[in-house]
Amino acid sequence: MAIKGHETEKFLRDMHEVYRKQGRALLRKTGPETYRRWDSKLNRKILGEKRGPVDFEGIILLEGIGRYVCFDAKQTQRARRMSLHKDHVPEHQKAYLISKSDFGGVAFLYVSQKIDAVVTNFLYPVIKGQGSVLFGKSIPFTDMIKLPDSGDWLDWVVENVWMWDV
Repeated sequence: MAIKGHETEKFLRDMHEVYRKQGRALLRKTGPETYRRWDSKLNRKILGEKRGPVDFEGIILLEGIGRYVCFDAKQTQRARRMSLHKDHVPEHQKAYLISKSDFGGVAFLYVSQKIDAVVTNFLYPVIKGQGSVLFGKSIPFTDMIKLPDSGDWLDWVVENVWMWDV
């Protein structure tokens, strides 16, 4: 089955609302980017849409200071899959995550693996200056950080923010 992040994205939107109410983070689901293009059949300009660079972005509070965060949510449902194939992270997303990390932002992939009814959530950090190394042929689950069953990524990021400060 293909990677479909709809369930994961809904779960994350709900979690982000909890973070907002707690005053810990202000995150939003990014929407499609709108652009104008010429339609030769209609002989006029029309509006088009393309996917945004990542699924979520916003500000998290770290010791009272706001820090930019962006990430993309991925979901896989293949039982034997031991990694996330590189094709599941398009080039424009890789470039966006790497650039935000290089400028001091917190950037990562949030990967949800669903096998039968069991969901396991992982975080794959994009570290400053290491972006080109991080996205090889595939990303093994053994290279990702397994999150608690709650799927709460914010606590892990707050405790390990030093990873992005190298």
